[in-house]
Amino acid sequence: MIPPFPLKLIICLALALAVVWAPLPFGSVPPWAESVLQALSFALAGLGLLVASGERWKAARAPAIGLLGIGALGALQAVAWPAGLVSMLSPAHARLAAAAAKTLQQGVPARLALSLAPSASTSAGLAFAAAAAALVAAATLGAERLARRFLGGAIVLAALFQSFVGAQLWFARSRSIWGVEVPTQPWRLHGTFVNPDHLAAFLELGLAVAFAWGWWGWRRGRSEGRLEARLLLAGPPAIIWLVIFLALAFTGSRAGLIAAVAATAVQAALLGLKQRRVLPVLGGLAVVTVGLAVIAVVGFREGLGRLADSGPLDVSLGARIQLNSAALSLWQRFPLLGTGLGTFPEAVPMVLPAALAGASWTHAHDDVAELLATGGLVGLGLLLWMALATAKGLLSAWWNGSRSEDRAAALAALGAVAGLGLHELVDFGLTMPANAFVLAVLCGGALGVRLKPAAPIDRATT
Repeated sequence: MIPPFPLKLIICLALALAVVWAPLPFGSVPPWAESVLQALSFALAGLGLLVASGERWKAARAPAIGLLGIGALGALQAVAWPAGLVSMLSPAHARLAAAAAKTLQQGVPARLALSLAPSASTSAGLAFAAAAAALVAAATLGAERLARRFLGGAIVLAALFQSFVGAQLWFARSRSIWGVEVPTQPWRLHGTFVNPDHLAAFLELGLAVAFAWGWWGWRRGRSEGRLEARLLLAGPPAIIWLVIFLALAFTGSRAGLIAAVAATAVQAALLGLKQRRVLPVLGGLAVVTVGLAVIAVVGFREGLGRLADSGPLDVSLGARIQLNSAALSLWQRFPLLGTGLGTFPEAVPMVLPAALAGASWTHAHDDVAELLATGGLVGLGLLLWMALATAKGLLSAWWNGSRSEDRAAALAALGAVAGLGLHELVDFGLTMPANAFVLAVLCGGALGVRLKPAAPIDRATT
C-alpha cells in the first residue's frame, strides 16, 4: 500500500500538470482531450478520497452534490421513459414525438426520452460529473499548504503561458493554433482557444489568484516591518497581475474586462470588510486604475476599442440578446426538465427569430439561460444549490481560515467565482472543459483549507 503522503504528492502534481495542460488542446474541446481530462478527474478524486485526512475536504460535498445532480439529470433525460410519464412531465416532448411519428407515418413509440438528443445529454451530464470530481480531488488536498501552492502556481503559470503564446500569435496575425487553421479573429488575442472570449474567461482565473497572492505577500512582508520585504513578496504577483490583465484586455472581450474589474472590486471589498478599513478598497481601485492606464498607453484601440464602441447599434450585442431571449422561450415550452442537457443546437431553431435563423448556434450567450432551457427548473435549482453551497464554503474559509495563506486561497476562489459568474451571464466560457476544470480545482482547494478552531464554550456562564 502506498503511504498517504507520497500519494497526495502524486495527486497534487497530476492536478497541477492537468491545470497547465488543459487549455493547450484548444481548451480541451476535442473529444479525446475532454475524455482525458474527465478520466483524470475521476481517477484523482478516487485516489484523493482514499488518502483524505481530517474533515475539511467535506466542505466540498454540497457543491459536488449539486454538480453530480445536474450530471444525473442529463443521464435521466437520455433514458427512454414510458410515453405516458413523458406526457405528464414534459408535454412538449410528447407533442414533438407525435409530430415526428405523423411525418414518418409511424406510430408513437411506447417509450420516449426527455432529451431531444440523448447522446448529447449523456455527454453534458458526464461533463458536470467530471467537474464535481475535480472539485473533490482538489478539496482533499486543500488542507496541505504545499499542495495549494502547486495548484495556485499552476494556474498562474498557465495564464502567463496563454498570455505569451497569445501575444506571439497576435503579433503574427495568425489564424492557426498548433499549425491548425481555426475560425478565429487574429486581431484579438486568443492563445490556444479558438474564441478569444473563452481565453478571457481563463485569464480571469489567473488574475484572481495573482491578486490574492499579492495581498498575501504584502501582508507577510508587513509582518517583517521592512518596505523591501513587502516589495519583494508583493512585487512579483503585482507584475504578473498586470501582464495577465493586459493580455485579457487584448482579447477584446468586453464582458471579460468588465468581469475582471468587478472580480478585483469584490476581492478588495472582502479585504476591506475583513480588516474594517477602507484602505484595501482604495488599493484595489488603484490596481485596476493602473491596469487600465497601462492598457491605454500600450494600445487603447486594441485593448479598449471594442468596449468603447459598444452601444445600442452593436450588432453582436443585439444578436446575443435575441439568442438569450430565444433560450427563455425554449424554457417556457419545456419548463420542468428542459429540452435535455447539451441539446441547445437541436432545440433553439424552434424559437429562433428570423434575423438569427441563417446561422448555427451551439450555445446561448448566457450559461444560466441555457441551463434553464436545457435543464428546466430542476437544472436551475441544482445550479443554485451548488452556487450557494460554494459561496457559503468559500466565505467561511475567508473569514475563518487558520492562516493568512488559507484565507488567500479563499480570496482567490471568491474572486474567480465573482468574475466568471458575471461573465457567464453574457457568454458560455464555462462550457470549455479547460475553464470548468480549472475553476473546479481552484474552488476545491479553497474549500478544503484548515479553519481556526472554534472558541471553547465557557460552561460557567451557561
